[in-house]
Formats: sequence, structure tokens, C-alpha cells
Amino acid sequence: MNNPDKLCEILSELSNWKTLANLADENPQFSYSQLKTLFWKRTEHEGLSTCVRIIGNRLYINAPAFGLWLANPELFTSHIYPPKKTKMEVV
Repeated sequence: MNNPDKLCEILSELSNWKTLANLADENPQFSYSQLKTLFWKRTEHEGLSTCVRIIGNRLYINAPAFGLWLANPELFTSHIYPPKKTKMEVV
């Protein structure tokens, strides 16, 4: 995803945000427990936290953003987080 405006549109559309249970029901290829474990450990996967918000004590997932992340995490996070510079580039 190279278009930040498109990502902003995806993230700001309220109908794209699903509860964990709804996401599991709509996507039977993932079990509820698989999704729960993945999203509670979202800090271990760069860019995944962009797809998740906690409101009150509910976890909401942006389904299209999760699909983009799932398809290609590096491409999804490349415009959210600037590329990391190596020591050779810094010098």
C-alpha cells in the first residue's frame, strides 16, 4: 500500500472496525483463539498495532487493514514507519 490517503480512508471508515468475535465469525479460516493470541501479542509484529484499537475493555480490529497487513506486512508498514537506517547509512 503506497497511498497514505487510501490507508487513512480505510482506517477512518467506522464500518471497517470489527470486534474480535465478529472478525472470527466472518472469517472461519481463523479461530477466535488464534486471533485473540495474535492481537494480544500485536507489539511483537511490526505494524499490526495499526489495525487494532482498544475502547473500554473491547478490542476492535480494522478488517481491511488487517487483510493488507496479512498479505504483506513489510509493504503495509513501509509508509507507516520510516525505513530503519543501518549503521552504514548513518555514517
